[in-house]
Amino acid sequence: MDDNKLTELSSNYSWATAAFMAQLSEKCYQDQTKFKDHIGTKSWTVKFFDFGGTQAYALNGANNFILVFRGTEPTQWQDIKADLDIKKVQSKSIDGKLEGKVHRGFKYALNDVWEDVVKYMKECETDKKQIYITGHSLGAALATLVAGRLNNPDVVLYTFGSPRVGNGKWNKCQKFKHYRFRNNNDLVTRIPPAWLGFKHNGKFMYFNSNGDYKDQPGFFYMLTHWFGGTIKGILTFSFDSFSDHNINTYYKLCKQQEIN
Repeated sequence: MDDNKLTELSSNYSWATAAFMAQLSEKCYQDQTKFKDHIGTKSWTVKFFDFGGTQAYALNGANNFILVFRGTEPTQWQDIKADLDIKKVQSKSIDGKLEGKVHRGFKYALNDVWEDVVKYMKECETDKKQIYITGHSLGAALATLVAGRLNNPDVVLYTFGSPRVGNGKWNKCQKFKHYRFRNNNDLVTRIPPAWLGFKHNGKFMYFNSNGDYKDQPGFFYMLTHWFGGTIKGILTFSFDSFSDHNINTYYKLCKQQEIN
């Protein structure tokens, strides 16, 4: 990975940063050796967190700090357990303030590594750096919860294929910048269901069935592309609600927008 990619990050939104965060979220599924080989730079220190089924990488640089959370791995029972434990429980920020309720499974999964992450952030003096947090699927949910606990308006969060994390009150308490990407019919973005009181957070970044970005899409626009994506899936013998969740697809879509 080019050092320039790591040093040219901007706290303001850019497709280059979005593509880079999607790429990190994809590579996060690799083991430590492959991930570090991918980063391939001496300008950043890479640390791996792994406890109780929750995994994350931290990239510490001179001016920036990035947390990348790994998503659900179907063979790991702890990941599946976290996804299915949908009861809402009270949430607190790092300064002890009550902030509404969040998904219990996600909260407990984050608790497994939270103290180690906070300790490392203090060691890296992240209060003097720009903080980015990212992840895909379950990793996106955990990344969102970390941003919520820090509740720092300077934190920048990029999530891909994220499930709903908290209730309306929790969302209203959040101050961080959040760019939440959804690829058309991605099934994971529809769970847990809204009728259970869960709400999405952040700026909605939507890709339609043709892979084009649409800002602030309306209901009927998305319904049309839901139908279009479903038909394409049938014709290609695939279930697009699952294929649209692929992190590599998110990376390619963001990269195409960067090129354009």
